[in-house]
Amino acid sequence: MGSLTGVWVPQIETRNALYSARALGINRVTSLADEPSYLVPFLIDAILILLLFKKKKLALLLGFLLVMSLSFGGFMESAVLLSAYVLMSSKATKVKVVALIMISIGILIVAFPDLVDIIVQIVLSRKELQAGFDPSQTSRTAMIVYPIEKWSEFDFVSLAIGYGPGSSKYLLEANPSEALFVTSNNIFADLLYEEGLIGVAGLVILFVLFWRNTYSYEKRIKIFVRLFVIHIILSSLYRADYSSARYTALFIILLALHRLFSSKNRSCNPLNLSTLDDNSNTSDISAGKVFVGLS
Repeated sequence: MGSLTGVWVPQIETRNALYSARALGINRVTSLADEPSYLVPFLIDAILILLLFKKKKLALLLGFLLVMSLSFGGFMESAVLLSAYVLMSSKATKVKVVALIMISIGILIVAFPDLVDIIVQIVLSRKELQAGFDPSQTSRTAMIVYPIEKWSEFDFVSLAIGYGPGSSKYLLEANPSEALFVTSNNIFADLLYEEGLIGVAGLVILFVLFWRNTYSYEKRIKIFVRLFVIHIILSSLYRADYSSARYTALFIILLALHRLFSSKNRSCNPLNLSTLDDNSNTSDISAGKVFVGLS
């Protein structure tokens, strides 16, 4: 880019080459996130929030970036979220969404006849699929299986409370036989080793409580907040940096949404999303009004 524009651009090393299908010469969008599995959760965070506030054009733009990331985990999560949305929607919405998906797929196949073959090659080139998820053949599977195996060797007390926050980092670093990292990228494997059964149970209860809170919301808002909860769970299976600022922010967002949309706070809610549309001007909402909704 710098050579084309004459403007200095810093050299940033990213994993934009699709390592599982290098023979195809395919590059992917990573932004500053180094690799797609870092970028995609942020994109889906923003897409769901934008759709909640009916900002469809911005959501569509971020959706395009998600597609260009060529993230296997992101594609799988998006498919699950879309399926969940269809299941939770009305019958009329189900028909519209399914019809739109079928038409879009048909257009893509006609416009890009080689696209299906490329997608199949990308999927089949995944190391995990080639190795049959054998932990001895792929480090990603080993990073999940290894902490669980070590946890199962503990005494009763350690099974219940684990070995303490951050201990999985030292477990994985102490294993010289595998090229492992400081996290398994799976929150349930990490929590099981670090916090034991009590920690995992606490996380599950937290998700259940957030899900139950949505019963007092209007139907449309209920759907998108539930999709947000599902997104947190799914993204925790392939990018589970639960001690990061993002993970804390996600639960703060859920708490803020509950304060805004629960039935007991709806009377003082300045954001009536049921009447917002894409052409609505929401820029006149002052910080004071939003504060009233959150207080």
